[in-house]
Amino acid sequence: MPTADDFIKAAIADLGTAESPANSNRIRYWDDIGRPNLQGQPWCGAFVTAKARQVGLGDQVDYIYCPAGRTTFAKRNRLFTTPEPGDLCFFEFDADMLVDHTGIVVKINGDGTILAIEGNTRLAGQRNDSVCYRTRPLSVCRGFGRPEFSSSPVAPTVAGPVDQPAGDCPGTRWFRANHPQVGQGARGTAVAHLQGLLGVTADGDFGPQTAEAVRRAQSRAGIAVDGICGPDTWSHLHPTLQKGAEGPAVQEVQHEVACPVDGIFGGMTDAQVRNFQRTHRITADGIVGPQTYGVMFR
Repeated sequence: MPTADDFIKAAIADLGTAESPANSNRIRYWDDIGRPNLQGQPWCGAFVTAKARQVGLGDQVDYIYCPAGRTTFAKRNRLFTTPEPGDLCFFEFDADMLVDHTGIVVKINGDGTILAIEGNTRLAGQRNDSVCYRTRPLSVCRGFGRPEFSSSPVAPTVAGPVDQPAGDCPGTRWFRANHPQVGQGARGTAVAHLQGLLGVTADGDFGPQTAEAVRRAQSRAGIAVDGICGPDTWSHLHPTLQKGAEGPAVQEVQHEVACPVDGIFGGMTDAQVRNFQRTHRITADGIVGPQTYGVMFR
């Protein structure tokens, strides 16, 4: 049976392996684990599963959905609260008791952090997800799955990767709270935000010029033309976003799907957007357009 060092070295050998094309979630690990049909899906679990199979741990580390991976280790009584090198770490970033991400523990730093190797992640300034070293605080770790690095094989409790269920991200109602229906005579920050999206003077005062700009936008979108900005109009004014996007519009979406708000649409945001879409039974493609916004504004 392999050692923890064997597992870590196999992961280290893949540092820098990146999505191609950039920001597509397309990566060779889906092919490595025999699931090419899942190309385009978040792949942190596929990475650790592929590396486990490579070194002979495939009977113990076999998941693509992070919460299912944690559950599997817990059922085997192999989920621990303190890390060791070679452990699978299960990360939770939004305090909702649902695992968001996974990686392989390389080192315990002694300052309340660990060094891990993770797939489907990026460092500051990078513009594509790849396999990277990441330093994470223990406060975002929801347990450490520990394979048995011994000569005794461990019987698997699942017969292959676990497909993602319907989803459990209903949203935070952030969009609804911060984008009320506004019409002529309204004032405030929501009006200024609307004016910014319309490209008119953002003075926070919904006057005739803003009303006319709303009507023009509604006409272009093919929706009811009434000069009033409600959920349908808001959903058509916000830009379509997907992996690789950056900026304040991404921050808004991150607030709604309850993931770290850094303005970078990376692997974590992509996974939570898809989770949100599955929860609401809409196309889970990771693209935030009028259909997804429409649900967020309800």
